[in-house]
Amino acid sequence: MEHSRNKENPAKIIRWKDGQLECFCGTLAEAEDYAKNKSKVIKQTYIIIT
Repeated sequence: MEHSRNKENPAKIIRWKDGQLECFCGTLAEAEDYAKNKSKVIKQTYIIIT
């Protein structure tokens, strides 16, 4: 089985302003949508690590 470097890793780490880390499995666009919506609720900024 050949490993493709072009394939996006499905696991993303979301780091919230308070230092909490959250694992998200999906595309970067899905992770961004999720974090954007959650940030409105918990009122924190975030960084997505791919």
